[in-house]
Formats: sequence, C-alpha cells, structure tokens
Amino acid sequence: MLVAVTGATGLVGNNVVRFFLNLGFDILAVVHPEDGLQSLEGLSLRVVRADITNPEQIREALKGAEAVVHAAGLVSITEASKDKLEAVNVEGTKNVIEACKANGAKKLIYISSIHALPADQEGPIKETKDLSVNRVQGAYAKTKVKATLLAFQAAKDGLCTVVLHPTGIVGPYDFRTSIVGKLIINALSGKLKWYVSGGYDFVDARDVAKASYLALEKGKRGENYIVAGDYISMKDFLEQCFKTAGQPFNLKKIPYALALAVSPFMEWYKVNKGKEPQMSIYALKTLRSKSDIDSSKIRGELGFEPIPMAETVKDLTNWYLSRMKEAEIRRRKSVGTKMPFGGGENFMRKGVVDSFEDNGELVVIELEDKTTIAVPKGKFICEVHVNDVVYETESGLWQVDKEETKSKLEEVQNLMDELWEKEE
Repeated sequence: MLVAVTGATGLVGNNVVRFFLNLGFDILAVVHPEDGLQSLEGLSLRVVRADITNPEQIREALKGAEAVVHAAGLVSITEASKDKLEAVNVEGTKNVIEACKANGAKKLIYISSIHALPADQEGPIKETKDLSVNRVQGAYAKTKVKATLLAFQAAKDGLCTVVLHPTGIVGPYDFRTSIVGKLIINALSGKLKWYVSGGYDFVDARDVAKASYLALEKGKRGENYIVAGDYISMKDFLEQCFKTAGQPFNLKKIPYALALAVSPFMEWYKVNKGKEPQMSIYALKTLRSKSDIDSSKIRGELGFEPIPMAETVKDLTNWYLSRMKEAEIRRRKSVGTKMPFGGGENFMRKGVVDSFEDNGELVVIELEDKTTIAVPKGKFICEVHVNDVVYETESGLWQVDKEETKSKLEEVQNLMDELWEKEE
C-alpha cells in the first residue's frame, strides 16, 4: 500500500514515515517546497514537493496514494500568527481532504490535537464531536477545531476519515527543533537557568506514529481518538533530562505568577522580531490546564499502549545530545582548528545571536546597527547559542565574545534573581 504523509519532515511526520517504512509500506513523503530533507536522509521513499495551502499542488502530489496521513500543520503559542495558522491548519486541511476525494484515496488519518477538544466540562477530557471555537482558548486551538470539523464532515460525505488528538508531542527525530526541543537544548547547554512550575501530558511522537497505523488498520470512519502518554511535571521532565545527560540539576524555579507577569514582554519582543517565543501566556496557562485526560477509547478499540514516559525522556535526551555533538564536530571540521579567543578587539561586525533557522544550519544575528544577517554555522569557530555576543574576525569567521556574553547573562540573572526574591 502506498501511504502519503504530509508534513513528512516534521517531528510527527518523519516518525510516521519511519514507523510505516519499518512495517513494509511504500511511502510518499509530501514536503513543503522550502523544507530541507535532512530528517529523511537514508530512508527508502519517494519525495514530492507541495504546499498544502496550494490546492493544485497538493492534489497533484497525492495522486496514487491509497491512504494519507495528514501530519502537516503549524503550531504556535502566540496570537500573532492567526492568519498563517488559518491558512495552514484550516485551508490546508480542506485542500488535503479535497485532494483525497479527487484522487480516490481510501482512507485519511488526520493528526488533530488535544487542544481541539473542550476542557470545560466536568470530569476528564474525552473524545467528542461537539466541538466549537468558543469552547477552546488560543488561535492554534481554534484552527484545530475548524480543521477537525472539516474532517468529520469529510467522513459524513463518504471519505473514510479518522481523527487523532495527541497531547503534547515530544520525542526523538526532532530535526526542526520544536518548542520543547529548544527548551531541552538550552537547558543542557547551560543557557536555561530557570523552569516554571506546572506540567502536562506528553506523548511520544513514535506513539503518534503507532496510533496512525492503528487508525489506518482498525479506525472507524468518522471516529476520533485521544492519543495520550503520561502526565509529568516540568521539574521531573527536566530532572530526567539532566540525569540522562549526566549533569547536575541546578535550575531555579520561577514562581508561576512571576512568569505570567514577564511573559507578555518576552512574547512581544520575539513576535516583533518575527520569531516564535519560547514563553507566552498561552504556553504558561497550558502548563496549568486540565490534565485529567481519558484515553481509554484508543486503548480499548485499537489496542494502543504508549511508551513509558521515562523511556521517552531518556531517548529524546540522548537524541538531542547526539545532535549537539554532531553539530560541534561539523563546526570543527569546517574551520580546522579553533582560533584562540581574541577578546573581540579586531572585528569586522558584531552582534547578538537572535535565533537558529529551522534547518539548524543558519544562525540569525542582530548586528549593532539593528540589522539582521544569517550566518552558516560552519562560519563559527566555537559552540554558539542564542543570546551570545558574537563578532566577525578579519578572516571572515565568527567568534563568541565570552566576556561580554558572560556580563550580559549575569545582568539578566541578577534581574531575575531580584524579581524572584521579591516574589518570594
């Protein structure tokens, strides 16, 4: 059977691809025209480029597929991406459904979200088809509601459609570095100094892939299934990451009220730079949201059992560590031997590392004149992180100004310590 997977390079998508390939399926990986293929390297499959927001492209891309796993989607923890969320999550899903109908696909598995389900009723969150944008919070959740309703309608129209509602997705093969992935990398590299109290139900991306297969084989038309793992507090989650990495856990807890107070400023700063923040009011409230989730339906009807959370955390931590090590090796090979730190006195340009591009190979730097540039990672002669102060040497390579970076971090640390003491 030829199975098409949209969003094939994402965390869910490439785990679906790997799981189905291991079972002997033929895979058609549908990849956005601008996405890299690093996550699919070495895999035996066919790649087709298509933007799901383009009806003609996705219709052509899905030709010949007997089944489709629609894993493409946009995740955002801010309200600033409403239009893009609507275009990708809602219109994109509509286009995929229409393409499945036009091409005669036998089954569509839609990867929705737990956030599409209302949490305003008594008792645990359960599967329901009584969805409404008025019963969920946040732009992302509202678009997942709309897309899920489209999937339900497609089932009524005759397309064999099954909907999955994963909880917070984590796991290995996170090549595009999800929000949780960035949190883990920053923590293990020493850039993250605090954590926020709270927790969430996380599910392994490999389990979402397994659930997709079970839905394909056993899922009933028009049905929806919650795909959950285990609830874990952020402290326990990060402590297990540090334990796996062999590092002492020394993060300081930020009181929830303090995090809630400063998050609007952090969100505003990142959004105005065109970046996705790692902290927002929506993300913080999610950590305190209803965590009583009933996933008995998929266990009973489809025979689903999740990977233990301890195993997931261990595997994903080791995966991120291996990626960090590979990145360091590539940097060393690209520049030969490291240049000694020169104190930043003779430099061509200077700035602060603002972010890393999705493909992990470009470092975005805000220069002193407030312009931004993207520099290949291979141009750096040492490990580099977000918020590092960096400068370009006369030879065209980039170095971290360790003293200025240290001073900058100490200023932020002192400010947070003062706020923390006041909150206490």
